[in-house]
Amino acid sequence: MMPIVISTPNILQRLEPRPFSFLLIPQVDSQGGLPANVDSNHLTLVTSYTSNRSDWHNSECVNVFDGEIYRLALEQTAKLDKVIPRTYGHVLYL
Repeated sequence: MMPIVISTPNILQRLEPRPFSFLLIPQVDSQGGLPANVDSNHLTLVTSYTSNRSDWHNSECVNVFDGEIYRLALEQTAKLDKVIPRTYGHVLYL
């Protein structure tokens, strides 16, 4: 997860947070981390900032391109509807 400051109008319109507060951007795993029928060029997810890392794995994220809501998970479901973030464990395994 990468923290950013909310400073652009398109993010403010979709999420309605306080200006200049923080968001988290999950980095999606490039090998099987996308839901079915989702174009990686049109997927940038943001979620509310929390310092509690145990909450990150089940975060509800909003795609800034279309406003669709996706849920993070560590494993993909049979419906292929989850987003798998890149983790240190995945990097070390590679």
